[in-house]
Amino acid sequence: MPTINLKVATKNDGTFEDRATVKPPIIRDEANVRLRARRIDSINTTVYATLDIDAVDGRPQNHPRDFVFERGWEVDMGVWRVDKRENAVFVSGRTDPPVRDGTIEVEIEASLAFGRA
Repeated sequence: MPTINLKVATKNDGTFEDRATVKPPIIRDEANVRLRARRIDSINTTVYATLDIDAVDGRPQNHPRDFVFERGWEVDMGVWRVDKRENAVFVSGRTDPPVRDGTIEVEIEASLAFGRA
């Protein structure tokens, strides 16, 4: 499975939100994927983020999950159910202390997982 670099711009108050569409390259049907993420930007702040991944056609859907990232940390984001077609990825959150007009960059690695999402 691929590694995705997600870059999110912060607003003037340190909050952020973004949406992207991702199509898994090797899935033939719905599948469970385990996500691990690592912050790779150089900003000295804590990031509080909510992530949600849902199929564009509505099936499967996941519940949003909250995560905390420090610079350089690797975070196990758990197992998510994804569709073989397009999946919408939503991310939102805030920085503390607030980072005005900055860019938070997270590298997300996906691998096939066995078990329940």
